[in-house]
Amino acid sequence: MVFANDINKGRLRILRDTAKLHGLDGVITAIPADLRDLAENYPMKSDKVLLDAPCSGLGVLSKRADLRWNRKLEDMEELKSLQDELLDAASILVKPGGVLVYSTCSIDLEENEERVDAFLLRHPEFHIDPVDRYIPSSFVTKRGFYLSDPVKHSIDGAFAARLIQTVCEES
Repeated sequence: MVFANDINKGRLRILRDTAKLHGLDGVITAIPADLRDLAENYPMKSDKVLLDAPCSGLGVLSKRADLRWNRKLEDMEELKSLQDELLDAASILVKPGGVLVYSTCSIDLEENEERVDAFLLRHPEFHIDPVDRYIPSSFVTKRGFYLSDPVKHSIDGAFAARLIQTVCEES
């Protein structure tokens, strides 16, 4: 089962239509809600949680030139705060031993590595799981994150961190 959550009902409608087209409508449950509210009220934990976070889009400027002119410093600070809140909320939904993937379509350190570092300080029960077992080495950073570079790889820029929640052993 896949539970897809988005605050934007239009995106979820597209997801439902696409799932139906591919015969997957019985597998995907779309949940229109703010993740921060959902995490507080959602009783189920998941083995894997993907947070495709809202971001500046600095990895896709070739497709979204308007982003270059529509950003302010205050917007970036608000965005980083939102990313932190969403990471905290997503972590609530992860089972012990489960995986949380944080991804953005940005190549900005502040939105990527710095958000992960801040998260790990707040959540020492999580640790980085290097992605080198899953993807080609040219996309793996020294710290084990995924990073596609528009210049180096000739594709959109993106970032992902794979984080594992430690299983607490009972004493």
